This record gives sequence, structure tokens and C-alpha cells, in this order.
Amino acid sequence: MALNRSEQTDYEVYSIHPNKRKIFKPKNKIKLKPINGPVIIRLCSPVHFAFNADRLSHTKEKKEATGFTVSLSLPPSRILARQNQKAPKPEEFPCLRFTLKWYTMSDRIHITNINESIAESTKNYNRVKELKAFEDTKAGVKGLVDSGIVNIPKIFIRPPDELAGELKYGQNNLQVPVIDFTRIESHIRSKKIIDEVRQASKEWGFFQVVNHGIPPGVLDGMLNGIRRFHEQDAEVKKEYYSRDQTKKVIYGSNVDLYTSRAANWRDTLTISMMFSYHVEPHELPSICRSAIIEYINQVTKLGEVVFELLSEALGLIPEHLGGTLECGRGRALVCHYYPACPEPNLTLGISKHTDPPFLTILLQDQIGGLQVLRDNHWVDVPPVSGSFVVNIGNFLQMISNDEFKSAEHRVLANRVGPRISVACFFTGVAVPPKIYGPIKELISEENPPLYKEFTVSEYVTKFYSKAIDKSGLEDFKLKG
Repeated sequence: MALNRSEQTDYEVYSIHPNKRKIFKPKNKIKLKPINGPVIIRLCSPVHFAFNADRLSHTKEKKEATGFTVSLSLPPSRILARQNQKAPKPEEFPCLRFTLKWYTMSDRIHITNINESIAESTKNYNRVKELKAFEDTKAGVKGLVDSGIVNIPKIFIRPPDELAGELKYGQNNLQVPVIDFTRIESHIRSKKIIDEVRQASKEWGFFQVVNHGIPPGVLDGMLNGIRRFHEQDAEVKKEYYSRDQTKKVIYGSNVDLYTSRAANWRDTLTISMMFSYHVEPHELPSICRSAIIEYINQVTKLGEVVFELLSEALGLIPEHLGGTLECGRGRALVCHYYPACPEPNLTLGISKHTDPPFLTILLQDQIGGLQVLRDNHWVDVPPVSGSFVVNIGNFLQMISNDEFKSAEHRVLANRVGPRISVACFFTGVAVPPKIYGPIKELISEENPPLYKEFTVSEYVTKFYSKAIDKSGLEDFKLKG
């Protein structure tokens, strides 16, 4: 069972009339009594409800009506409900499972009553056992969807406090910057692009790139190749299933499955060139081999261009990040597959996080769902046909001494799917160990270093030891 509530101790009690599209707030306090009943509540509004489905009451006369008054408290086994009223006849409320959508200004209320869920929520819940059972299938989230589930397993349901935390985020009309690389070779044009990259990297840590020069056929070929991999026979995919992050080719679901509070609704194919810096064609899945090889070549070249722009945006020579520091030498393709989700409001495609590497260049299809956090607002990053999303990683934030920021972002689950995305992480030099730290040209007496020196392997080891929503930046900050 998942409950969404604001972080407070007192609740306002409302009356809802199922036969009238109105919400009434009683003037006087109502004494509420504990009841037992099969209830589940899902909602995304500051108004919260719980009710006993088999004793739901309603009236036709407005003067008699208080409808059914409801409130709730955590834990889920403590549910408070309505005043004494006559119950309707069974035929008047035949549905024990339904969704009521109520729109009042910006509020949206979803109430879903499911008998089985309360009973399930009161049982002893062995999370580790359920996680292990899920992983042992080696079929990922897609395997669950293919089995025909209509409710997501509990391991994917976000904790109540996390769901309640959604209420603190505001609405917005903000838009992630879109930077046009047309005529980037022109000196005048490149200066304007550098200025735009500088502003976006400082203020957002995110921007989209259009007219980058990579043919649309390469992008479509990569997305289709990743779809083919994930939608092929499960027995074939199992050959690549692993939690050994040192392997070059890994298929799996949720790298932080055993450390996160809730699993995410996605499967992933990872092509790692972090330590060997290359991958042989025969090591790649045959079903998407040619698409991956061509895509790696093209996106690597684009990465070199972006590193030059970022170097100049920091006031450095163009070759500083990509050449001197070799920030683009190691790479990893992280190819996500987000199946359609029957209950998207209860889970996420990817939890809020920042990316570890120096730079991420993301290719996404047209489904949408990516959001970046800006000034405590979740901002949609809508798909732009033929574009890439570029975002600053933690490594670059550290070596730029906070000049550029690594932004928190996430991906929503969706009833529509699958959504497919391919993130290319530029990870720098891991072998032999190269020491990174705040760039000397960017620090001074007035602007002292904010971070310790680090190696890629040191950071990655810490990253894999905890949930992805726990940023590693704090581990490397200098104290005082």
C-alpha cells in the first residue's frame, strides 16, 4: 500500500459527495473513530482520503449530507474514517475497484480502492526475499510486464515519505536551454555558442543540442537496436545478465537494487569502456552490434566538440578538458528500456540523482519523462527530434570548483511505453589511475579549492556502494 501525505501532524477533514461534483469542508471538528477495512489510497494532491469500501455512504439530500468524511494517519494499519451514517445498498456501489479523478484548480486527486492491497500491506514483508526473487528471474522489469501484471510489485513502490515529498515541489513554466550548433566552425558563431554553453552549465547543468551533425539515421538506428535487444527472447538476454560492473557488456535491472529504498521501473544494457577504453565487435550483442559501433564513433566525436566548448567556457584553452585532462577517454553507454507501467504514480523510471562522470550526452526517444530539478521545481526536458541532452557530471563540477553544476534529474514512469534512452558517460582515465582535482587555473586565494583530489576508481567504488540518489559529491568536499 502506498500513502501520500503532507509532512504535518494535523489533517483537515473533507466531505465528498459521490453523487455531486463538490467537495465540502465541515465548519466544526468531527470526531473520528478507528475502523478496519480493505483500503488502498493513491493520490497526488494535498487532499488525502481513506474509506471503508463496503460501508461507503452517500445521500441525495444536500441538507442531510455530510457525505463521507475521511482522514488518515501513518502507519497504514491506522486508518481513521467517517461519521456514523447509513450504508448504501450493495447494488448502489457494486465496484470495489475504481478510480475517481477530481480536478480543482491545480489539484489532482486520484483515489483507488483495491481490496487485496490492504490485506497484503499488513502481512510481514520480506523485501530482500522479494528482491532476490525478482533478480533470479533475470527477466527484468520487462519480464514482469510480459507476465501481465496489473499492479506493480511492492519492491517498486516509493516509500510514503518520498511520495509525500512530491508536494513540496512547485509548478513552473521553465524551459531547459536549447543550443544550436549550426555553423559552429565560424569564429563569430562559436563565441555565441560558448557563451550559451557557459550560461547553461552554470545555471542549469543541462542543455539540449540541435544541428550537431550526427545523421538522423544513426540516432534512429541506435534507438531501434536497443529496443531489439530488450525485446528479444529473455533466454538470449540472460547471457549478458550480471552485477559485475567490471564486465564490458552487462544486462540487468537497477544497479542499486539492494541499496535503494525502492526499485526503479527500467532495464539496462551497459557497454563499458571505462577501463579498457574500447570494446571488440564480437563482444557486443549481435542484434544491435552494428548500430552500437557506429553510434560510439559518432557520439565520441560530438563529445570532443562539447569538451572544447566547455574548456573555453571556463576560460581555458580548447584542448584542456579533452586533451590535457583526457576527460573523454573512458566512456560507457548506458542503454535504458522503460516498459509501460500500470501504476506510474507509485514508482519512478529513475530516482532523483546526479551523474558521476565528467559529461553525459543523452539520446532519448519521443516518449518523454526526463525532468531536471531547478530552483526546487521539476522541469520537463521534452524530446526534441534529432537532438541530444547534455548534462554536467559530478567529476566536472569538482574539477571546475563548482563553476559548472551537476544537476539532479530523474525519469518518470509512464503508462505509455516503452521509453528508450542511451546515455554516453564520459568518465576520464581510470587505468592507470589518474589524479583529478580542482583545475589550478580556476583556483586562487579568493577562490580556494572546494574538493579533494580523487581518482575515477575511487569515486566509482563509492558510487556502487549506495543508492544512486545519494550524491558522491559530499564525500569529496573539503571540510571548512
